[in-house]
Amino acid sequence: MATHRPTGEVNSLAIEERDAATGTLVARSTMSFGYEWILVATDRGVWAQSATGNFGAAVFLQASDLKPVGKWGLETEQASAVLPLDDAVWLTHIVSPLTCVDPATKHVLASVPVPANVVSNMARGGRYVFAAGWGTILRIRAQPPCGGP
Repeated sequence: MATHRPTGEVNSLAIEERDAATGTLVARSTMSFGYEWILVATDRGVWAQSATGNFGAAVFLQASDLKPVGKWGLETEQASAVLPLDDAVWLTHIVSPLTCVDPATKHVLASVPVPANVVSNMARGGRYVFAAGWGTILRIRAQPPCGGP
């Protein structure tokens, strides 16, 4: 997976899949946002997060053809991070809590207050979700689907 500015298009960055041996284009997204993508791959596809100016979005692109799965689009803000799990997604926002949502229904499953502008990346380890940034590491214990068993 890679982001690429297509020839002649100056206002968007496409997400492409290319063959590693030949460089041949395998699939290309139709997504168009004004800023670079942050990609998080899963077995079923890739989560792509991008800022758009004042806001941002996180969308899921299916592995077979990089087409967005409409029901899995989530509104975020600039400077957000995404951590997809099996049946939930953690999102960060500039001024709101760390939030775990069901990507299909958009229902909030868990929420953890954090200082503004703290979280820049997240990871999962065992029963915990870790959020880090600006000299802070948070360890969050959450029940499935937002955390470990």
